[in-house]
Amino acid sequence: MDDRSWMYRRLMDGRLRLEYITSVRRFINFAFSIDKNISGGKIRCVCKHLLTKGFIPCYENWTVHGEPYVTEPILAGPSSIGMSHVMNDVYLENPYRNLVIDAMGVGDAFYNDNVSSPMVAGEIPNPEATKFFNLLKAAEEPLWDGCTKQSKLSACVQLLNMKSTFNLTQNAFNNFIDFTKSCMPNDENLVSNFYDAKKFMRPLGLGYEKFDVCPTYCMLYYGADAMKTNCDFCGSSRYKPRNPTSKGSNKAEKQLRYFPLTPRLQRLFMSPYHAKDMT
Repeated sequence: MDDRSWMYRRLMDGRLRLEYITSVRRFINFAFSIDKNISGGKIRCVCKHLLTKGFIPCYENWTVHGEPYVTEPILAGPSSIGMSHVMNDVYLENPYRNLVIDAMGVGDAFYNDNVSSPMVAGEIPNPEATKFFNLLKAAEEPLWDGCTKQSKLSACVQLLNMKSTFNLTQNAFNNFIDFTKSCMPNDENLVSNFYDAKKFMRPLGLGYEKFDVCPTYCMLYYGADAMKTNCDFCGSSRYKPRNPTSKGSNKAEKQLRYFPLTPRLQRLFMSPYHAKDMT
């Protein structure tokens, strides 16, 4: 493989390097020279993105544009996360890397301008790119130095799954975390409590919305009914009885947790593994 360090020397004094522009043209010509890349006279080309954003880190192995996959690519770029694997059509072996890549839509990011290429010399990653790389790092970061079975991300995902599966209370979850951390080395990376776990997973964008409901499930306090305090059908109070002298807001008798469908469908379309089936 020829020296491709030019891929990460895009700017000089805020302007595009002539070497970079010439090399991008060479890259595009190479992609067009591979017949299987061409469909309807077009290729999977990102000309505008390459000039305005640059290459994603470590795409020295041009697997999406005609080169054979190399198991150990030359990482001339500034990141050691092997992003050429991300762009390969072969799904990654680490399911938690797959989780992050699907959720953050890295495949789409490579072909549009929504997410700039982070870690490129002279540029600061935008917030969306930073979230992606932080989660990707967590998918690879061992739970403690020397741990080979769990990463920071995998442990958090599995703990939250257990909380949901076994209907654990928040206090039970936190106590379990405290005990687990006490059994681990001092350099462990496990989340500290339920709040930290939710905050850590929030960038994946699969949260939920909470709505108050009638205790007997007659109605939902939403839209035009959002400000009502009693059920239109059974007359039940929306809120629990409270001491008039107590401080704080009213607490609902019942709540509905709603998982929005749209972002979940978007995640499936973002996934290179599921997009064809969804289409």
